[in-house]
Amino acid sequence: MKRIWSGETAEDGAGPVGPPPSQAGGPEILIGGSSQVSIRRVGRWGDGLILPGTPDSVREAYEIAKESWKAEGREGTPRLVGAAYYALGPDAGDRGSEYIHDYYSFMGPAADYVAGSVISTPDAVRAAIRDFSGIGMDELIFWPTVPDLDQVDRLAELVP
Repeated sequence: MKRIWSGETAEDGAGPVGPPPSQAGGPEILIGGSSQVSIRRVGRWGDGLILPGTPDSVREAYEIAKESWKAEGREGTPRLVGAAYYALGPDAGDRGSEYIHDYYSFMGPAADYVAGSVISTPDAVRAAIRDFSGIGMDELIFWPTVPDLDQVDRLAELVP
């Protein structure tokens, strides 16, 4: 993809692929996945790692990504983007958990683990920002699990 985004052809005899990307070199490639094999792909093919989870689990994965980055002889460090599910307001914890259980129902009992990670209080949002910042997070994405527009406003009130 990076070759194509730089204007080269996909293969001999093929024409260019367009339209051209809006930024030079194309979009950033963030690798996601929780297995060590997928995380190690960051060094070879990615610009960084995107991963939901707790600060501790993300820290461990980021160390693996940085090792693979160095092993490929790349300068600097990979970009780290974290993600957290949240729900704020009355009954938000229950509503957010219900949504996650439904969304991840294909995972069976493992859906309980994901549902248990939903951040549902203002203090928990602030702690997540602090804890993820502490591991060198470049960006933290909060995914709402309650389909009410006020979720964005509630989160905006808490973000510095």
